[in-house]
Amino acid sequence: MADITVYIPDIPVDVDDEELEEQIKTRLKTAHRLDVQSVQCYSTLGVAVINMLHEDDKHYLITELETTVLSKNSGTNITFVEELELDSYIVIGSELKKALSADEVAQRYANAYKTSKTRRCEIVSDQFPNVFRIYYKQLAELIQAATTPDFKVDAAFATVYPRADCCFFEDLPTSTNNEKLMSAIAVQLGEPSLHKTSLYTRYNKQTGNAIVIAPKSLRKWAKEATLKIDEHSISKKHKLSYRVLISPVQNDDEVEKILRNKLFYNRVASHKRVNDKLIIELNDINHFHECLDIGGFGIDGKALTVKPHTRVSDPDSCELDALNWYDTDMLDIKPDITTIINDHQHPIFRFKWNAQNFLEQMNKAAAIPVKGYDLARHLLRVTVMLNTIGTLRKKQYTVDDTLVKLKLERIQTIGYNHLQTLPS
Repeated sequence: MADITVYIPDIPVDVDDEELEEQIKTRLKTAHRLDVQSVQCYSTLGVAVINMLHEDDKHYLITELETTVLSKNSGTNITFVEELELDSYIVIGSELKKALSADEVAQRYANAYKTSKTRRCEIVSDQFPNVFRIYYKQLAELIQAATTPDFKVDAAFATVYPRADCCFFEDLPTSTNNEKLMSAIAVQLGEPSLHKTSLYTRYNKQTGNAIVIAPKSLRKWAKEATLKIDEHSISKKHKLSYRVLISPVQNDDEVEKILRNKLFYNRVASHKRVNDKLIIELNDINHFHECLDIGGFGIDGKALTVKPHTRVSDPDSCELDALNWYDTDMLDIKPDITTIINDHQHPIFRFKWNAQNFLEQMNKAAAIPVKGYDLARHLLRVTVMLNTIGTLRKKQYTVDDTLVKLKLERIQTIGYNHLQTLPS
């Protein structure tokens, strides 16, 4: 008998496999008068395999019915497809100190699981060089990997996350770390905590970006569109932005010439000029690497440098300016010091003060007519208060390259009655 197979790509993962198999059989029989040869559920993969008796029944499920309610009580819908998306992820443990290429990972995987062919494999992002996407062609091979997901790569362990949800978060608060990221996800899913093996998270402090790989068992996470962390709501992204920083760029005429340069023409997703720097988001990772490899170019005889755009990794050595605060992160905060004051590592408490940069921002805000509430100037006032609080906490500040240490003394209260006189 020919193999007549239909797949369900997203089964409920909170029901026992055998119980779910019976539910699917019963639903097809009672609601649609279809007999099947067998149903096999794999909750670790989130899929079910239905072996049909007749080709016409397969055609009906895939092209006509397409979806049905699993049971009247559950309200869960199941969908029928002809092919499954089998792509999965491999994460190399931090014990391995040297970076591996995608070809090396694919070969180690083939050796570990004794596959007949080396599978296509690629690095997910340069920012996370230990995470790889692997492409499967056979469900049986993926079932084997799901059953024993760990294998050895030199001195480290690698883990396969079969058919997992992979997403990225950009420009996270600077106080973020892996533990805080896991905690925020747990809170959002209504869980007291999540075990480290429940999903994979990694935060790149230099860029302020993070990757999250979640298995099918965390179905609720796949439905979330944003992550709330430190009062910020950060959108999920399926790929990272590829941004470069070009300098020096003095005016909008130079911006137009740069965008028409063959290095960037028809390759720019968005751009923004901040003072003498131009931030360009490219629409392709290959274009991003090409720009970094070249490292610079010229317009009208003027030399321009190209560098990767990253978040400031050492705010203590940087002055407050438009690029690291006024035209970027400041616009994302609420005009209320109480939302940030308890985050002692927030960069606003650590940046060096630059009076000229602040006056420029105040003059820019004053030049814009505003009716009613002036958010821009309110944010600038909050900036002054927060940075001053940071200075008091550090007990020092710098003026004209001179370090000034504060001598803070507690306020003393002295009580006098009507018989006493104040000292003169």
